[in-house]
Amino acid sequence: MLLCSPPPTAPSAPPQDVHLVSLSSTSLKVSWVAPPAASRHGAIVRYTVSYQAMAGEDTERHEVPDIGADASSLLLEGLEKWTEYQVWVRAHTDVGPGPESAPVRMKTREDVPGAPPRRLEVEAINSTAIRVTWKPPLQGKQHGQIRGYQVIFSRLENGEPRGQPNIMDVALPEAQWNIEECTEHVSNPLILL
Repeated sequence: MLLCSPPPTAPSAPPQDVHLVSLSSTSLKVSWVAPPAASRHGAIVRYTVSYQAMAGEDTERHEVPDIGADASSLLLEGLEKWTEYQVWVRAHTDVGPGPESAPVRMKTREDVPGAPPRRLEVEAINSTAIRVTWKPPLQGKQHGQIRGYQVIFSRLENGEPRGQPNIMDVALPEAQWNIEECTEHVSNPLILL
């Protein structure tokens, strides 16, 4: 009696249970389970993971090829901060690739802003008060939700700072802030995130 097995073909189903975990502001971990045995049509020899940012500076699709057949996860590093990514996984036999998994999405974690506030303006209101106004950093440089600002100012005497700088916390996304009772010569208003 002669037993014949069908020739191997590409998988007819994608990897299963694809999940993402955000590990940092620049990395995601993708994990998966091999396609069901009946859908493999031969031995799985490798996996491919593709990923793409939904917005940001680099929205091109990237591919990590030749992931070992025994692998069930991959760490994606060097990603953009606070950016949503979609990820696909594909299994390969010696014959070729199977279908991609449905895309899964996740954002990388928040981080400190990558740029200062914009349009900083200081205006003297009277001899004891100034008005400080600004706009938030550009959206792509915020790297998360801006929860507040610090306005740091010091008094000047003869062009030199005097005493410790004063720090005011401001919990507004865009702000106009009046600093009063500052004496006649207030300078160096700085805004830090």
